Amino acid sequence: MLARLHLPPSLGLPPDLTTGKEREAIIGADALDDWTTRFIVQAAIPDAQRLTLNQDGRDEHVLINVEFCAWAALYQEEDGR
Repeated sequence: MLARLHLPPSLGLPPDLTTGKEREAIIGADALDDWTTRFIVQAAIPDAQRLTLNQDGRDEHVLINVEFCAWAALYQEEDGR
């Protein structure tokens, strides 16, 4: 059974991932592949939507909250960081 009974809001234009402050994350990008992590994120931020974009030859996992115009992106560097 799905947790949401409605369709998510329209994303509109995806965020410009070249803006914002970049810093090293303490978790890996693969954390969003875990079912428990996705459940907790959905419980904490019910309107968040996840999408994966290919930028500069790497997959960037993006969480977007359209209501608050907020986003976060995770990606794995080639050296494993």
